[in-house]
Amino acid sequence: PSDASRNVAQFGCLSLSDGVSLSFHNKEETYMKDRMVAFGERVELRCQAIGAPQATIRWKHNGIFLDKAETGDYQALIENGEMPVIGIGTTVSTLVIDCLDRKTAGHYTCVAENRCSEAIETSTIVAIKETDGDSEFASCPVQSDKAEVAPKITFMTDSVLERPEATVVLFCRAVGYPRPTIEWFEEESSDEYRRIINDERHLLLSNGDLMIRGQSNNADSRSVGYKCIATNNHGSDSMETVLIYATVGYFLLQSSMTLTRNRTDGLTEQIISEEELENWIVSWILYSIEGIILTITNFPIVLVVLFFAKLRQQKEFLIIAALAFADGVAGFAFLVAAVGRLIMVSKGTGKALSTFVLTTRWRCFMTPWVLLWVWSQPTAAVMLVVISLDRMLAVSLPLRYYFFTARYAYRLVAFAYSIMLIPIIWWLVDSYTTEPIAEVPSYCFVGHNFTPTDHPYFSKFLLFATVASVIMYIPVLIMLKITLAKNRTMENAVKYEKMKRATLALGMSSFCTFIFYIVPMAVVTLKLFENLNVFYLMLNFNAMFNIFIYIARFKEIRVGIKALFTCKFKVAWDTVLFNINTNRVYPGLSPNN
Repeated sequence: PSDASRNVAQFGCLSLSDGVSLSFHNKEETYMKDRMVAFGERVELRCQAIGAPQATIRWKHNGIFLDKAETGDYQALIENGEMPVIGIGTTVSTLVIDCLDRKTAGHYTCVAENRCSEAIETSTIVAIKETDGDSEFASCPVQSDKAEVAPKITFMTDSVLERPEATVVLFCRAVGYPRPTIEWFEEESSDEYRRIINDERHLLLSNGDLMIRGQSNNADSRSVGYKCIATNNHGSDSMETVLIYATVGYFLLQSSMTLTRNRTDGLTEQIISEEELENWIVSWILYSIEGIILTITNFPIVLVVLFFAKLRQQKEFLIIAALAFADGVAGFAFLVAAVGRLIMVSKGTGKALSTFVLTTRWRCFMTPWVLLWVWSQPTAAVMLVVISLDRMLAVSLPLRYYFFTARYAYRLVAFAYSIMLIPIIWWLVDSYTTEPIAEVPSYCFVGHNFTPTDHPYFSKFLLFATVASVIMYIPVLIMLKITLAKNRTMENAVKYEKMKRATLALGMSSFCTFIFYIVPMAVVTLKLFENLNVFYLMLNFNAMFNIFIYIARFKEIRVGIKALFTCKFKVAWDTVLFNINTNRVYPGLSPNN
């Protein structure tokens, strides 16, 4: 057929961990355009679908389906069971109009669907180009249903990306009379193929498809070419496909892939239903509330320590304030993100401020909340490690540690804050130098700003640093018990009791980190529940509980916050700062020793 009679529409369906994504666009133009074709000409319409799982395709003429629904890759679904799969495949369907006349002209619709989402479709009008020689009622010769016709492959898999361990079904459906026989061949070398027969790994299905069972011992990322040949007495037709094996680390799925469509202004935007939009709005409101709580439970600690000189002189409070500042900035980022997204939603879908218009990763990086998150979240994780190291030093060398000045804390905090600039600059450069493709929504989650290779490092850094801080605190508590048991002099009682108080308070904070970060993160990572929103919210609970621990365990912070909020800035710190009651009997302490 001529180029004028071809029209190629492309759908995309990606069923990922966070939902289903479907989109379509034309390879040649923004939308499928109508076609004017000469009477009697052969027309071939080709529709391509990209999806996970593989999409099936069928056609409608003037609103009526021309064929029955195609069966999908259910055999692979049964074989794989609960095994995690990638399952992204490209399928192609071809509709041939051998002779265009008044009866066959009209409105043609390509419908793509899979088991993960509702069907989507796109259409074109194929009309007859009027010429002087055409009769108004001219029609093509009627062909008998029993007329012998050479085979034509009408639906097939073009390519599949899958794990080596997973079972895959490659589609190959053909029409023709007599009914075509379908054979499959596997590429062994360049242009050399080996005929496939039923064996332990391959199964030729009755509808023409080929099922390929996975191999657990095959962990290499590679591609294998296959050829499908349909044959009958009047000829043959063949199509080639490729199966790409990818290890988990080789292929990075993006949870941000979404249903998209092309707009008349040239932009691409995410498509969401009214229900999905309402869910987004509710989640953003919840995150704004969480952001407010994080902000008002952390910044007061920072203000109290910075405002009162007596507290600034104590290294423990400076380190606590540094962690609270990072957590507070993260909370403020939640608030800014929620408010910014809600404002974007209220502005509608305008070109300048559309929540769901796709943008580049670099532009996402430059959004205020992403910049705040990229610094605050890893910095807070580093500060947790710093606190564990500080406590380890305090319990192992208590008397020497006692005489450390505030300068020690300033240097420690400065190191923790500045060390994070190195990976941040690296991530910024990577994002900036990446090809500027509009591929992520404008509401910009953390992860949308990173390149696919950088984001796993960011996530793993947060998790590993947090887990390390909790694990490190176990020997801290053991060493604390040993150190206190060795202390038997009254003159060092204040020093040891102060160390004990700070270490136990920060130990409680570390326990909250385990309960409210590591546990929910494990649930989220392992996807133990269908709805994980509650566990995502729990990831920030530990930063909220810190203020209550500090107020309960540190009288200085308690008095400072009260003075700050009541505007009574003159505090008799001599009566507030930590002291020990020498009349109280402490285990292991005796004036006679």
